[in-house]
Amino acid sequence: GVIHVLAISGQHLVILGWFLWLVLRACGVRNRRAVVIVAVLLVSGAATGASAQANCEMYGRLALKQMQENEQKKCAFKGPEWSTDLKAHVAWCATVGPDQWKVQLQKREQALAGCGKKP
Repeated sequence: GVIHVLAISGQHLVILGWFLWLVLRACGVRNRRAVVIVAVLLVSGAATGASAQANCEMYGRLALKQMQENEQKKCAFKGPEWSTDLKAHVAWCATVGPDQWKVQLQKREQALAGCGKKP
């Protein structure tokens, strides 16, 4: 799940840092400066990962609000996208890009807007 994705991301950051350090050294950058450059790049990469996690948590909360509206309006929408499980929504979000989870929010919103309207 999410923990596995974060662990893999951490491993990728270590490999990326090592590769960047080698490239910088090959280009003649001194050790101390190379370490600083790699550290700055890795911290910004880790912040991006934390931001993605925060976005997925926000997505999960919004998905639950949409599910509550589904129940209040008695729309009876079903399926994994209408789950009441916050962890399931967050885990799914972590496997897709921002464009995909935003589309999913929009689809649910459109379905809810059309629920109960007379043809």
